[in-house]
Order: sequence, then C-alpha cells, then structure tokens
Amino acid sequence: MSGSSRSSGLLAASALVATGRQRINAITLVGGAAASSVILSDNTVTGGLVVGIASSASVTAGETVHIVFERPVIVENGIYATLAGVGANCVVFYGG
Repeated sequence: MSGSSRSSGLLAASALVATGRQRINAITLVGGAAASSVILSDNTVTGGLVVGIASSASVTAGETVHIVFERPVIVENGIYATLAGVGANCVVFYGG
C-alpha cells in the first residue's frame, strides 16, 4: 500500500463503507462463532460487482483473516460490505 488508508471502523453488520470512486487496500475479517465471510461490492447497496471476498471456515471465535492488496482494487460506485456469520466483524481499509 502506498500512502495512508481510511478505516471503515469495526463493522458488526452489512454496511455501506464509502461512496464514489475509491481504492480498497485491505480487508480484515474476525470470525464469529461459526463460518464467517465478508463480500465487498462496487455498489452503494448489497449486490453489484464483487471485488473482494474474505472468509473463515473455522468455528473458533476470533480467528482473524487479513488480506492486503498489493495492487489496490479500484471501485467506481462505492464500497458495500456484506457481512455473514454470527458474531463476525470486519474492517475495510480504503482510499489513500
């Protein structure tokens, strides 16, 4: 990553992260009580072009998956994070 990134803050539910043209630099997923995932879409609502996925098949609460994009992903419409899994959390690092 070059430059600084903004953080979505800790998300505990699906949410709009940012609007407009953005650069996704990294995703962190903290697994919940069962399989957990976060899907990032180039959109301001759920659906749209999928641009990133992080998942954890572990049932161990608190397992962390961190993905850093060596070449950041560019989105045109915004970043929407669809979070699944009981107790799952995620953070999206973008911009910069």
